[in-house]
Amino acid sequence: MFGDLIVKAVPGGKYKLTNPLIWAYEPNAMIVVPAGFVTDFASIPRFARWIIDGHSHTRKPAVLHDYLYSIAAGKRKDADLVFRKAMRDTDTPAWKRELAYRAVRIGGWVSWNRSRQVRAD
Repeated sequence: MFGDLIVKAVPGGKYKLTNPLIWAYEPNAMIVVPAGFVTDFASIPRFARWIIDGHSHTRKPAVLHDYLYSIAAGKRKDADLVFRKAMRDTDTPAWKRELAYRAVRIGGWVSWNRSRQVRAD
């Protein structure tokens, strides 16, 4: 279950969270995307942008996925699996959920490696 997503537009076609985005995925487990985090709602490969438009059921899961990639903790596959599970929680249709998941599995390595490089510097 997700909390509210409240953002304000910032330069560069991006959006800044004005409050934390909380995803409670088990009774005592949650992921918190902090206020101030900047997202584009769809850091997935360009070829798959038609799947994730950033203005549907996938909006909150996309922000969560962007955040997990930005901190580049753990394994990329785990972040992608979280994205898939979060889409289920927002009632994203199964076909869209699977296509989005496969798209980030195929092309997400570019953003993941970029985040890991930035964190290493």
